[in-house]
Amino acid sequence: MSEIQDKYMSLGGESGWVGRPLHGERSTPDGRGRYQTFCKKGGWPISIHWTKETGAHVTYGAIRSFWESKGWELGCLGYPTSDEADYNENGIKGRISHFQGGSLVWNESTGKVTIHEIIDGYRVIRLIGSGGFGQVWLCQSQAMGDYRALKRIPVGSAGQLKKEYESLLLYRNAASKLRSPHLVPIEHVNRTGVELNYIMPLADGVTNADPTDPSWQPLSLSTFIQTRATLPKWLSATEICSVFQPILQALQTLSDAGLVHRDVKPDNILFFNGLPCLGDISLLRENGSVITRRGTLGYTPPSWYVGGNPDMYGAAATLYTLLTGNPPDKMGRSAFIWPPQGQASLSATERAKWMQLHGVIRRATEQQVSDRFVDFQAMADALKPSYARKQKTMLWIAAVVTMLLIILIIGMI
Repeated sequence: MSEIQDKYMSLGGESGWVGRPLHGERSTPDGRGRYQTFCKKGGWPISIHWTKETGAHVTYGAIRSFWESKGWELGCLGYPTSDEADYNENGIKGRISHFQGGSLVWNESTGKVTIHEIIDGYRVIRLIGSGGFGQVWLCQSQAMGDYRALKRIPVGSAGQLKKEYESLLLYRNAASKLRSPHLVPIEHVNRTGVELNYIMPLADGVTNADPTDPSWQPLSLSTFIQTRATLPKWLSATEICSVFQPILQALQTLSDAGLVHRDVKPDNILFFNGLPCLGDISLLRENGSVITRRGTLGYTPPSWYVGGNPDMYGAAATLYTLLTGNPPDKMGRSAFIWPPQGQASLSATERAKWMQLHGVIRRATEQQVSDRFVDFQAMADALKPSYARKQKTMLWIAAVVTMLLIILIIGMI
């Protein structure tokens, strides 16, 4: 007896819910397997498909109809790898069947069937982010069970796909030479006929909800700032520096590798185990003699910001948003230099530190390259409390030297 017949009999045979066979066993069109169709009087057609690799499995109802609409085993889903089973995840109750190319879930509330794809050993679960350069999906490793983030760039945007692939190559080559705990690692890359995709670690969540919960969203610096604005107290200057210095270290790592990020902004800074990391390398390019202006309005250098590293302007604009909660178009305006809770929420000591950080922002956004920080490490050093003391000491020394010169000149007259 064949495995299809074994499966049929295990389901009760002709007297069971599967019903009578409508035809004998047949070979599938691709020649890799066999199938047979059954039907209970007045009921839905039921199929049992078998291959040596997958075994014999039954499909029926809405899931079978959806699989048929996708081209049966010749489509993207391939052969079934399980029978139907109850499903109760992500707030959805229904039924699920697994296939070689993914899983089909029937929602009992809506009656609709959706695909949960399998890509390179990762089960695609749901969309968690999107932008002009692709989408980010929550996925789960079939082997390990842990969650990851999957970025997908469709082949329809051929120009962007090519640029993203070039960015990936640059980024991975740099990562092999210069490692940084503050750059989001790329764990796996795949290029197919329909898309470019790559796997990254999954960021922390805004809340402690399970990542499969529809309410879960990744914790970026942007959502961190939005959440903090609703609290009675803003971040201290020390906390702001502890959040931002790792990003400057990441930018220094890219710069040392001859690369520019070109899209530094709060949305592209994610937290992993509580540590901030710079991500989204879609616009990453080599730091050549000519760098086109790309990125996000407000964080992209304006036309007058010529020369130097364009990421320094994005870093300064991001620091301003972290410092005040305001978008960067309000930089330099005296009414928008304090946190959302206002100037009165800060002590005199804290206000002094605030002005020091504004000084860092001003220097990083100077029009003349020679007036800016020489690199991101210098900018990071300027965030340290010792930097302000050092500057005061240097000013005092300069004043003393000037006074001595004046006295010397007067004595020579």
